[in-house]
Amino acid sequence: MHVLRDEVANDFSLALKAELLLNSGYAAWGITLDGATPKKPQWIKTHLSHKVPTICLVRDPIDILISALNYNTKCQNTSEYILTHLQALRTSGAVPYATTIGFYANYKQIEPFVKEILYIDMKELVGESALGGMEKVASFLGFALPKNQDFNIRVNDWLTRVMPITLTINGHKIFVSVFEGHFSSSDAFPLYHAKDKCLYIKKDYTHHLFPNNKFYISTTSKHFPDTLYSELFKIIDSQIKMIYDETKLYIDNKVTLEVFISTLEAHPKVAYDLAEVIEKQIIHLKEKCPQIVESWGSYKMFLTMLESK
Repeated sequence: MHVLRDEVANDFSLALKAELLLNSGYAAWGITLDGATPKKPQWIKTHLSHKVPTICLVRDPIDILISALNYNTKCQNTSEYILTHLQALRTSGAVPYATTIGFYANYKQIEPFVKEILYIDMKELVGESALGGMEKVASFLGFALPKNQDFNIRVNDWLTRVMPITLTINGHKIFVSVFEGHFSSSDAFPLYHAKDKCLYIKKDYTHHLFPNNKFYISTTSKHFPDTLYSELFKIIDSQIKMIYDETKLYIDNKVTLEVFISTLEAHPKVAYDLAEVIEKQIIHLKEKCPQIVESWGSYKMFLTMLESK
């Protein structure tokens, strides 16, 4: 269950992911909070009747803000863009930066319903650390991880956001995805947990423009003729080249840590305001999980910049 902001869903209606309805064996349901925004505490009271285990996902606040700035595919690595969009993020919720770095404000919404809490840094849930992080989550919630599950995947990055490629050749509907299964971070009906009924033409297709990615090529047809392979891969290669050209423009213009810090250094009023907000939002983290806060390299760089002024 995903408690959406009111600009996303009226009356905080539940966004119940469709794939949950396609599976069996779920023993528990969870509520995910999408930032500290008005009306949400009352919503939570309506949908929670007892105390529950709680997971508090945290991340370096400077990295969060830069990621938020780069979520716009037309982002620009300029001070003007950074300042304009930081102001928009600052006013997006019940407290400053509520939908990005409002750790404490978000926690306070559910504090009356917390039975026990696990603090986990997002670094523990990506890349090669993902399996260990998921084992920690599973142990906390009391369930076993699925066997042979690859947790080292990226969702909602600059490549997955434009996938899958869909095309039709001679009546055969084709999907090209960076995941096994027809899945995109923007799918309204994702099937990455459901039974995969696709016929896979190739599961490990690679392209020189994306050497670190494998592409899964599948069809909804029961058979795909060998005579179409050559034409199919020519089309796929041209589509991947188009994606590369689009994403390269994004990558070349995304906000960097260095420009973000230098922008705030040149605008001390914005920097000190941000520092004050962050301090209020992480004060409980310093007490409960100081090792996580200590590991935040970008935040340390931000503080060093402030100390030098």
